[in-house]
Amino acid sequence: MSVFTAVLELKNEMKKNGIIQENGIGEELFLFSSTIVPIVNVDLLIFDKNDEILLSQRDDKWCGTGWHLPGSCIRFDETIHNAISRCALSELGLEVMHTAEPLKVYDVHFPDYREGLEDQRERKHFIALAYGCCVKSGWVLDDKYKNDGRIRWFRNLPEDFLQIHDCYRKDWVELMEKYKHSTMYT
Repeated sequence: MSVFTAVLELKNEMKKNGIIQENGIGEELFLFSSTIVPIVNVDLLIFDKNDEILLSQRDDKWCGTGWHLPGSCIRFDETIHNAISRCALSELGLEVMHTAEPLKVYDVHFPDYREGLEDQRERKHFIALAYGCCVKSGWVLDDKYKNDGRIRWFRNLPEDFLQIHDCYRKDWVELMEKYKHSTMYT
């Protein structure tokens, strides 16, 4: 079977199964696509008035266990603004305002070997758009997120900050300065 025929069959199967790219493509297709092109995502650097950063716990075979910046892949035909809003609401239960432009763009590559992965190319390469954010007035962390310890404000990046986010650690002072002088998009 040619690649062209295989792609046509995949498109037909997606249609039969009601998979609409704008609504997400499901884990199997997402993981496969991540082995052939980089994932474009938004990372949310959510600061409070005390310059603390909001982080959440993550534990999976692709990134490991530790604290990370909330973030999300940008879906097909989704605006960056909508991706940021969707991510903040679904991961944190919050509405946020964000900088009009990314604070920085990162080309992130995972190391060559991650234990437990059959295909080491899965979720290995990201183009991360780092946006500064703040919680919209009147919004507070929902108790269901706060009470289980999965979300927490930090004064400094913790020791168990995920390796995928090492690029942020080296640029932390620069990112905070850019955030303080940014125009917010509401």
